[in-house]
Amino acid sequence: MGSDIDSLSSALAERYRIQRELGSGGMATVYLAEDLKHQREVALKILHPELAVSLGAERFLREIEIAARLTHPNILPLFDSGRAGESSEFLYYTMPYLTGESLRDRLNREKQLPIDDAVRIATEVAEALGYAHAQGVVHRDVKPENVLFQAGHALVADFGIAHAVSEAGGARLTETGLAVGTPVYMAPEQAAGDRDIDARSDVYALGCVLYEMLSGDPPFVASTVQAMLVRKAVEPAPSVSTVRDTVPPQVAAAVATALARVPGDRFANAEEFAQALRTTTTRQQVADRATIAVLPFANLSADPENEYFSDGITEEIINAVAAIRDLRVTARTSAFQFKGKDDDIRDIGRKLGVGTILEGSVRKVGDRVRVTAQLIDVAAGFHIWSERFDSELRDVFAVQEEIARAIAGRLKSEVAPHAPQRHASRQRGPAPVTRSPRIDPAAYDAYLRGRYHRRRMFSGGDAIERALAGYREAIALDPGFAPAYGALAELHVVLSIGFGARPSREVMPEARTAAERALSLDPDLAEAHLARALVAMYDEWDYTAAKEGIDRAVALNPSFVDAHFWAEWYFTYIERDMERAMEANRRAAELDPLDLNIASRFTQVQIIFGQHDAAIQRLEDILRMDPQHMVSYLELADAYGRRGDYDKSLAAAERALALSGGQSVAAVGVAIAVVGAGAGDRDRARELLHQLTERADREYVSPFWLGLGHAALGEMDRAFEYLVRAQRDRDPSLLYITAVPRLIGLQDDPRYERVLRDIGLGHLVDRAGA
Repeated sequence: MGSDIDSLSSALAERYRIQRELGSGGMATVYLAEDLKHQREVALKILHPELAVSLGAERFLREIEIAARLTHPNILPLFDSGRAGESSEFLYYTMPYLTGESLRDRLNREKQLPIDDAVRIATEVAEALGYAHAQGVVHRDVKPENVLFQAGHALVADFGIAHAVSEAGGARLTETGLAVGTPVYMAPEQAAGDRDIDARSDVYALGCVLYEMLSGDPPFVASTVQAMLVRKAVEPAPSVSTVRDTVPPQVAAAVATALARVPGDRFANAEEFAQALRTTTTRQQVADRATIAVLPFANLSADPENEYFSDGITEEIINAVAAIRDLRVTARTSAFQFKGKDDDIRDIGRKLGVGTILEGSVRKVGDRVRVTAQLIDVAAGFHIWSERFDSELRDVFAVQEEIARAIAGRLKSEVAPHAPQRHASRQRGPAPVTRSPRIDPAAYDAYLRGRYHRRRMFSGGDAIERALAGYREAIALDPGFAPAYGALAELHVVLSIGFGARPSREVMPEARTAAERALSLDPDLAEAHLARALVAMYDEWDYTAAKEGIDRAVALNPSFVDAHFWAEWYFTYIERDMERAMEANRRAAELDPLDLNIASRFTQVQIIFGQHDAAIQRLEDILRMDPQHMVSYLELADAYGRRGDYDKSLAAAERALALSGGQSVAAVGVAIAVVGAGAGDRDRARELLHQLTERADREYVSPFWLGLGHAALGEMDRAFEYLVRAQRDRDPSLLYITAVPRLIGLQDDPRYERVLRDIGLGHLVDRAGA
């Protein structure tokens, strides 16, 4: 059984503080411990003494190094391993401590999982196994207990540990009576003691796990372990469809292939199994017409400058369609990536994960507008419905809602025949006819021009000024036009929080005024609720109001991707709740699957909560897709720095600085990395800060980032001078103080706690001291 906790605590006192025992398994006893070096909680696993003696420390630690090199988003990373004690009797390894449940916990609670959930979980596990198999590592102990959940996604635990034990122990394991693996999930050849175990044994075990998720029981059960193993050796696995007839044939076929008695009849590796499951998932998605993308409508007007109008109409239709209950609508960012391209509809549907696509065109002549729309079934490639709409511009909202109603009517009988339709006026920003049944055409035109330039504000030039001018013109022409107020409020929030172009004290008051005016005109405008919530969170430090506003925006429009995106920031920095932050990001990513900024934000959450290796893996994937994605280089620098790889951190930060054109956050990132690398080149860090200080005399520079740079140099008095200025200026970046890397040293200064309390985050101080 487990080792004596007092002896263990003494042996590991310099590295870990043992808090309590979590449980004991076939190979190890698990403890919750604090990693004193990195100040994080870990799961500390101590091999049982008899197993440690049998293996020998040197061989085990050499083999476990292979597992330590595995980095995959669905693999729980190995942090550390070693031996301790006067006679090195303790062999240990550490992994992240997760507070979520395991697949076994969920099966105990639910017995049979929803088919989509089971297939998704198995796919994620198969992808992790496939990655490891490509590195020559076989897990050997795939079972529900070793599948953990984080933000709804599967993580495979103890990866490579059974491999290390098996490789290190060899024949000696048999002599001691110790077995590697769990009989219920063992492949026949593994149960027979075959030493030549390969990837196909893991495929079999995962097949057993998927069978159990679908049916409620493993494929082979018997009164004794020996009888069960005999059944595996001589009987074909029963079809999961005989137990649960709703399992799709493709899923049942994949399970059957994985559970073949002869290894040669199975998938050659887990990646093949994953591909079979992904194909199944794709077919299910394509068959689901309740997922829809609205592609950019083509501008057929004589004047090519009217592109802003066709883009605006597309966005309005997206808003109106998002008001349909039980219909998931892809966000604008992802849908607009196909603008001007001639991609096959099936490829677009696959990339966006939708079963239905709406496309069309807009022709504007004076105050008249013609909209044509076609609804296409992705799987079959044929039109479900098409129609032409002609109207005066002042009735354009009615046209948009008419299109949405037509789509609902066509899909309702096939997708959700009993689902009532929510009226658009209760769901999404500017679309519904009941809010402004007849609008001023000139005001609407100005509003669309403002939105067109708002989308291009990060490209430089005068886009910001033109966006502001468009919204203000719309309001001047029609003071009762709520969407223009909501858009103006949103832009001011972005200028302060997301863009850093203007000091908060200058733009937040106008954002507050515009949001409140929009809400007085239309209490159901989701965009205005979100803008007001962000003012509350970043400028007023009223976190209760912020949470209420974000929740209201999501309730009004569940397809409002920005609401989910900012919910993640709230849970990350205000509540410090990793699970809910990741879940909010996951929802945003489902709605906007091609937006790399959303994908990159997920890695920031991982980094902040200590999952550095997994974040690095994801960031490398993002940068392969877009080598110019500056934010991902910033986060890569952060991840490497927190992990202690300072040279890599500096290289990533330098790349971010080059791509950013000298943005303050990137300059400070380089300064932090320079100091962390210990290269002695603090002059470079000071020069970067000096440049930022000089720039601050000419233009706005966030005092928070200046403070962080001085803190990295150990100049704490100067650092807190800037942090006090950040408080005075209501600098939105100040909330990041709750997630600053420990190596900067802010948290060790007593003034840090005072800052947290001053900005309304005393609950984090009290929680840490509890």
